[in-house]
Amino acid sequence: MDSKILIPIFTAVVLPVSIVFIVNVARMYKHKKETELLAKAIESNKDIDTDRLIEMLYKPRCTARQRLMIQLYRGCVLSLLGLVFVIFGVVGLTFDDFSLRDSIPALMLGSIFFAIGFSYFIVYFVSRKHVDDDK
Repeated sequence: MDSKILIPIFTAVVLPVSIVFIVNVARMYKHKKETELLAKAIESNKDIDTDRLIEMLYKPRCTARQRLMIQLYRGCVLSLLGLVFVIFGVVGLTFDDFSLRDSIPALMLGSIFFAIGFSYFIVYFVSRKHVDDDK
């Protein structure tokens, strides 16, 4: 097989599949260890408050409000980063030293970052209504 086709296949297929596999195996291993810890705690001592132990093990790391603020922060950062790249690409087009071919990567990267940031803003504004309703 030609080596020119192996690199895109590896990058597009094998690498994402292996990353998902590693993340899922790590998550299963963590869950297994937590279950073993809980089983040993129950077996070793009957005076342990198992409900409190389960709550401590499976407590969410951040509240819904904190997750909402993280989404707003990511939206701001990615949108501003996208705008900076787009401005850099447009300024590059106005000068004679850069050609369209030199500015296309900055414009593409900027538009991708801006689109991702804008999607975070959409998720923030939609989720904000649900979080405010829960209070």
